[in-house]
Amino acid sequence: MKNRKRLFEYLLQLMYGLETSQDRISVLVSPKKNQAETPIEQEVRIFSGEPILPEEQHRLVDQFFELFDTKDDMRAPTKEAFSQFINSVKTLDRDIESAQTSWRVDRMSVVDRNIIRLAIWEKQRKRSLSTAQIIQHAQELADRYGSETSATYVTGVLNGLLSA
Repeated sequence: MKNRKRLFEYLLQLMYGLETSQDRISVLVSPKKNQAETPIEQEVRIFSGEPILPEEQHRLVDQFFELFDTKDDMRAPTKEAFSQFINSVKTLDRDIESAQTSWRVDRMSVVDRNIIRLAIWEKQRKRSLSTAQIIQHAQELADRYGSETSATYVTGVLNGLLSA
């Protein structure tokens, strides 16, 4: 349980860093159709629609671990989870927007948006966890990293999304 919570904190921190970066990140992306078959280096904004290759996703996690001097025992699980999560973001956003009519996903705060994404992703991949456990963990993350109203907002959105 402790490792799962730590993993989700790392994922939240990675996503926050990527989404709030003022700089474009230079990564290898899959080439577009009718272009060279080798990956091309390109500067992209995260979630610009360009699929970031797995080795680049792993490089971003490695940079995170080096920058924050994070315990190495979580590096491999974080790489695996980050790759799975980042490849699910567009689908997660569609799921959120289909159920959340008052705000578009891109209008939510970065922290709230990523906590909600993580909770839904966690529910989809870990069916053994109860909805209450997932919402409680999301609430803890929102209390720790979000604004004064984040926990209430995240809980309300997740109650609507996960209880359906």
